[in-house]
Amino acid sequence: MEQLFLMLQSIFPMSDALVDYLKKTLVLIELEPKEFLLKKGQISDRIYFVAKGIVRGYHEDEQKKQTTLWFMDEGNVIVAVESFFGRTPSTEAVQALEYCELYGITYDQLYYAYRTFIEFNYHGRELTTKYYVWSAQRNKMLQRMRAAERYEFTKQMQPGILMRDSVTDAYLCSYLGITAEHLSRVK
Repeated sequence: MEQLFLMLQSIFPMSDALVDYLKKTLVLIELEPKEFLLKKGQISDRIYFVAKGIVRGYHEDEQKKQTTLWFMDEGNVIVAVESFFGRTPSTEAVQALEYCELYGITYDQLYYAYRTFIEFNYHGRELTTKYYVWSAQRNKMLQRMRAAERYEFTKQMQPGILMRDSVTDAYLCSYLGITAEHLSRVK
């Protein structure tokens, strides 16, 4: 939990009351490799901070073909955006790729914190901005870059995911939108 508080403090100072609220509210979730945090069709009720491990979000089509949307490792916040904020069944699944420790807060608890602790709105805004920009950059990467450029972009933006054995070549190809042959040549 300390890592989360350090990250939040680096964005904007937190009052003692907010720290106390978060300490009482945050729930530690431990996941084993391949365990699901969220399955398609469930409504996402928590937003999480990854303290340990790596998770991936993915879509699965009617033919069971999986498309990896994102990987998040230590120090990142994860959420099934449409489901969590829209309060709708998720179209994506979120799965641990290795042992994970996550700290989660529910939708209602998050919005209580926004209403009650004004400084928490700074945290929310800055984190939303960070991940929105990241998503926009990733979309541009997929639309405009060649296979080698996609790999290099990911190496620059998320170097940790390329070093993890749990991020298989199949997951990486899906994430980069390239074939196994392209990935082999690029590596």
